Amino acid sequence: VLPEPDSAEVRSSVGAKATEYAVGDVIDGRFEIIDILGQGGFSTVYRVRDEVEGEERAFKLFENAAGYEAVRREIGALRKINHPNVVDVFWAGKTNTGDWYLITEYVEGESLDEYAIGKRHLRDREAIDVALDILGALVAIHPDSTRIEELEQKNRESELSEAEYHEWMELQDKGLVHRDIKPLNVILTRTGAKLLDFNIASRVGDPVYTQSGTPPYQPPDANLTRWDVSPDLFAVGVMLYKLLCNGRHPYPGSQPMAGEHAIDPRTIRADMDRELAEFLLKACAPYRSERFATAQEMKDALSTVRRSGTD
Repeated sequence: VLPEPDSAEVRSSVGAKATEYAVGDVIDGRFEIIDILGQGGFSTVYRVRDEVEGEERAFKLFENAAGYEAVRREIGALRKINHPNVVDVFWAGKTNTGDWYLITEYVEGESLDEYAIGKRHLRDREAIDVALDILGALVAIHPDSTRIEELEQKNRESELSEAEYHEWMELQDKGLVHRDIKPLNVILTRTGAKLLDFNIASRVGDPVYTQSGTPPYQPPDANLTRWDVSPDLFAVGVMLYKLLCNGRHPYPGSQPMAGEHAIDPRTIRADMDRELAEFLLKACAPYRSERFATAQEMKDALSTVRRSGTD
């Protein structure tokens, strides 16, 4: 079980700032700072060398206990996922100076961002493979909705066995929605694409309190009361569209709008395979009823397109 700050510490820490470190500093006599990877609103990420394990890791230092507590449940869920396209989460804790931290795999590679804005280019097959990797990651983190429905139906009609009840509870507890899939959160490595940064991930089914994320990758019908998987799937569709269309967004002004339809990618690339273009139009459709329902369904459809002979 991950350590948890008490409620008094969470309340008193709001607005506090964590200790700042520079390259060469050592945290708790164990984690040597090699580089500063990034800084956000409530955390700083360092590349460190773990002197105990002899490995390089990513060390996320939260500004305060409130920031750590906000994502602790999601960190716990990620620790249960072992998938080649999802960043590995190892541990979380508190430094000797009282700052909360998270240790994850350090992913060596390059961001997808320059490819998605058209500065660099991938072949169609390569771009599709990136999307398939991310969809594979989503299959791993999203709930198994089909099995959940089976168990819920059985629970309505009869009594679940003890094993089935525990399975039902575990499946509901496990499902996450990333909520901020975009090229900056995808790293290309030698072994494939990897999904990072679960800072604002939520449990599927949790109430929606804030509409966060990156607007060009958020579906126009994201007026949810409870989180579901549709924002993640739409974001993958937009990301693939941009990779294949020289950085162009499927909606005018890069703003997905209800009532508008995605721009046919063949107006940008006349040479695009018809099946691939139809896949993109469905993936980027304005209403969830018109899009793919699950990551597995979307992944299967894209795999079929790839097998059809896309260059």
